[in-house]
Amino acid sequence: MNQTLWQKVEASSLESSFSEYGMTLRLAQENFWTEDFTEKAILEYKKFMYLAAVADAMVSPSYIVDLVWHTHLIFTQSYTSFCEVLGKRIEHIPSTHRRDEFEKFQQAKTRTQKLYNEHFGPQPDIFWEYDDIHKPLLLDKSPYKLKSVLIALIAALPVLMVLFSFLLYDVYAQINNPFFLFAYLGLIGLGFILVRTYNKIQIEQLIQKWPKDNFLFHLNASELLYLKTGKVEHLVHEKVNELIKDQKILIQNTNKLSWNPSAEIQDAKAYIIHSNMPEDDAIYYGEILKKSVTKPVFQNTAHAMDEVEKYFSKSALYSNMYILNYSVMVLILLLGITRWIVGILRERPAVYIGTIVIVLTVILWSHLAGIKTRLGKQLLAYYKSKIIPNQITQTENWDYFLLGNTALSASFIPMMQNTEKNKNTTSDSSSGSCGSSCGSSCGSSCGSSCGGCGGD
Repeated sequence: MNQTLWQKVEASSLESSFSEYGMTLRLAQENFWTEDFTEKAILEYKKFMYLAAVADAMVSPSYIVDLVWHTHLIFTQSYTSFCEVLGKRIEHIPSTHRRDEFEKFQQAKTRTQKLYNEHFGPQPDIFWEYDDIHKPLLLDKSPYKLKSVLIALIAALPVLMVLFSFLLYDVYAQINNPFFLFAYLGLIGLGFILVRTYNKIQIEQLIQKWPKDNFLFHLNASELLYLKTGKVEHLVHEKVNELIKDQKILIQNTNKLSWNPSAEIQDAKAYIIHSNMPEDDAIYYGEILKKSVTKPVFQNTAHAMDEVEKYFSKSALYSNMYILNYSVMVLILLLGITRWIVGILRERPAVYIGTIVIVLTVILWSHLAGIKTRLGKQLLAYYKSKIIPNQITQTENWDYFLLGNTALSASFIPMMQNTEKNKNTTSDSSSGSCGSSCGSSCGSSCGSSCGGCGGD
């Protein structure tokens, strides 16, 4: 291995400077990648490009590595500088997908794996075997449309109500209150305990099956904070508070904020905060928040975490959990509705059971809606019990995620609370974000001796 060359390649930055929408951020946002996954994917790309520079024959990137390559090519100045570090211009040549190319591409893939093993050790499957960040979550796609099944089940409710009323009329006529009410409330409680336990076990089993390099085991504090709160505003709170503690942002007597002229900008989030502050004047925090919350550097965290929830909601596991929860709780609900109907038909007081049925219906739909967030909630619990205790000594600040407002600077808390009270100074956390797709994707095979990738 050419250690000198590799050290130069590894240390080479693909970003010429901080910007609102640079290469790394664009790559992450277009593919719904987390920060850690993006950084590691770029490292794998650098490894591949190193192999392309030193190999004397065709090499082939993985699908994910090729996505990095496509994005880097758009930033021509950065790509040109990177090739100068490599000592060779690596051309990206699309494949024609002809049959006679198949064997050549397979040989290139085998050669790449062999060279990678020789230089870097075994290829990490998460970047070299999968074509999507979410595939290692081991969630099979649902074989049916959940919405269609629910429509059918809801349509069947009137028939079931008539059937239950017919079958249970004589039985209910012999059961008096308050015995039925107490028994029914106990049944409701038991039902919720059973379905919640079932849901918890299903998600726990899923998490235990994930490989250690699964991207959801490598989330940062900001990503977990959004998973916990669902609000991008908290990500800005976290960063501004960090800058205040580091004395890069100064709090003036007027309760305004100003940038410390001697402070250096060391990351993209600090760059965005700084760019939203006047050079020679102070500014209210609400104005900073309003400008910052829609920027891609903060929005991408929301996009990446929301996409996990969306992917989960399309899985067979989610559909099966939803149908089972729905079936159990609707069955219990039907028993109450039948009691209500029988009471009305027999001209008996049915106010209490009617109230219970209405409240249970509201709770039922709230419970079903919460299944979608079940994966995120248990992942948060897993971090707090298993992962964070082993990472708390690292440089990243977990305090705001773990402790909430109590971890904030005392002088910053009133500013943050004032902006939350005034909705006119904040932007909707789901508002638009910039970014575009280059509209191209590439296959996992190469077509040039310098490492050119084949693709569309």
